[in-house]
Amino acid sequence: MKKNNLILKISIIAFIISLVIFISSYFLQNKLPNPTSIDNSLYKEPIQEAIQMDPISQAMNGVKYTLGPQYSYELWGLVVSENDNEVWYSRFRKTDPLNTKDFCVIWGDNLKSGNYKDFKFKSEEFVCISSSDKYVKFNGEQLSNNHLLPANDEMYQQIRQAHIGDQIHFKGYLVSYKATEQNGQEFTRSTSNTRTDTGDGACETVYVTDFNKIKSSNTIFRIMYIVSEYLMILSLILVIILVLYNFFKPEKEPKKPTGFVERNKKYKDLLPPSVGEDLK
Repeated sequence: MKKNNLILKISIIAFIISLVIFISSYFLQNKLPNPTSIDNSLYKEPIQEAIQMDPISQAMNGVKYTLGPQYSYELWGLVVSENDNEVWYSRFRKTDPLNTKDFCVIWGDNLKSGNYKDFKFKSEEFVCISSSDKYVKFNGEQLSNNHLLPANDEMYQQIRQAHIGDQIHFKGYLVSYKATEQNGQEFTRSTSNTRTDTGDGACETVYVTDFNKIKSSNTIFRIMYIVSEYLMILSLILVIILVLYNFFKPEKEPKKPTGFVERNKKYKDLLPPSVGEDLK
């Protein structure tokens, strides 16, 4: 019993510690780097050129894609927010599996000024939203929301491993595409071809043929977040098991004190039979 109580106390302490680390690392893993950490390549403007290419056919998870390249495209930028289309609650997880992630990125003067540190960025399924409580200069033409479609498994892995705060570079094509499910249902998406537009339809849809991280940020906090999540779950399960065990465990009959039994044996023969029987 004492051993179980000790394990229970340790499990509760482990749960509380892992919960604190989990919450704090959740926010710290998305911290944007300081301007002094920005690579010079991110001051460049994206490169875009009109092309003529045949449609590209590709399939993923039973969905067939027909992609129409319109421009070659190359971008250097800082990831300020992301939308993961593979989470369980995503509306497009099954209908559009090739669009694995959306990255909202900034570059150029937005990074030189450091004003991005005063902004909050949020990605949704179709848009990237930026807002600030301060009146600071920010160039909306040096921000873009990119729907990324990997050309192969290697590009898929590279995209999946990039997160908020990372400085990235990718090449590919701006494409419009049609995704056809096995039941014949179709999903279509176009692409923006300028950085000056806003609102619905202003996102760049990129078929990615080359992707790399120039610099990573917050790696330690991401590891802490993952480890603390598993530790928190395991310790919570252990706490529940021990609490249920202690609650439903049958109680044993209490033993008579050793001293009481020995004292009875010592004086039993000196007492009358009727009294001696009562002391058994």
